[in-house]
Amino acid sequence: MLIRQTSLVFLEVLMSKQVILCMETNKQKRTDYVYIQCVLNHYFEKDQNIVQTPVFMGTKSRYNHQKVIKEIETNIKAFHGSSHVIYFIDMDHIASSPEDVKLLDDIIKYCEQKKYDLVLFNNDIEDVFWGESVKDGEKVQKATMFRSNKRINEVSTSSLCASNPSRHKSNILNILKKYWTRKDGDT
Repeated sequence: MLIRQTSLVFLEVLMSKQVILCMETNKQKRTDYVYIQCVLNHYFEKDQNIVQTPVFMGTKSRYNHQKVIKEIETNIKAFHGSSHVIYFIDMDHIASSPEDVKLLDDIIKYCEQKKYDLVLFNNDIEDVFWGESVKDGEKVQKATMFRSNKRINEVSTSSLCASNPSRHKSNILNILKKYWTRKDGDT
């Protein structure tokens, strides 16, 4: 009996996975995490075998900062199961800013090199979920309002599964479905 229980526990550990969610927001505001959680709760089944581990970068320019890399690596080493990393990045003003284009290209190359998944929001996460960008001082309030008013119900599913995200769109559903199971009836 003890051997069977040990085997079941071992099998459960092998089946579990960790998804590390790397976001531009900081640990105090956690705004991006609110939107991501709303998407997960609305579109995907709860899965006890998936551990979500948030990494708050503070800004997308810190995507390869030593502190961020160390936090990812520490979480991977501490977890007994498979680990996967997803970066959540705003495209910002790539149509008019060469600096934003270069930074985005660098992040894309970095994620490809590391075999990390990349969720893009065009122009930014608030633009995708609200239809417009939000001033920095209003982001926490808007994210809280989004969650409490269940505004995820008003967001078009098609705007969340764009292959090449144009304005007001993201590929978030395309990436998250690699790890979570969609709820019945959602396409």
